[in-house]
Amino acid sequence: MAARTADAPLEVPEQLPCRTPATTQDRFTDSPVYPGLETNVDAGVMSYSQEPIPTIRSQWSIDRHGPETPFRHHSVIREYVEGLITEKGHHGLVQYNTTVERAVKEQSTQKWVLTIRRRELHNGSPSDYWWTELFDAVVVASGHYAVPYIPAISGLDEFSSLYPGSVEHTKHYRGPEKYRGKVQVHFLVGL
Repeated sequence: MAARTADAPLEVPEQLPCRTPATTQDRFTDSPVYPGLETNVDAGVMSYSQEPIPTIRSQWSIDRHGPETPFRHHSVIREYVEGLITEKGHHGLVQYNTTVERAVKEQSTQKWVLTIRRRELHNGSPSDYWWTELFDAVVVASGHYAVPYIPAISGLDEFSSLYPGSVEHTKHYRGPEKYRGKVQVHFLVGL
């Protein structure tokens, strides 16, 4: 359970650009966002000074933190970012359902060659479109929590085997519904 490794790299097709059958490895769909998710960072520090995040507060946040709560529902943040992209005419610079599968710096040109894969519908069926692009620089901003960490707790593997589905990382939490009416067990792990 304590392994903290990312999934293995996909085999890159030899001839690019190309289209291949859709892989089952969907890195871009594995998101920790769930319906009731609220930020835990003040909206002011997450916004650009010339483009503040809208003052739209959820009732949940108001009930817990008061009418001036600095926190926002995830949908407010998503709409804010989408608005920055579309209102400023940058929608052509953003690609969704896309992953960088390989990044190699060419020594001769000092350029980065990125091998990119995007999930698309082609003739009504999902497929992966692969291509390469050159860049002067690369910023890796996947976040240090992109790969879930489950600590090595004595007996956890056995418990998980006896009760399949009972051990869940918060990255896979989607809301309280599946826990309603069930006994709650809390573990405290010392640091």
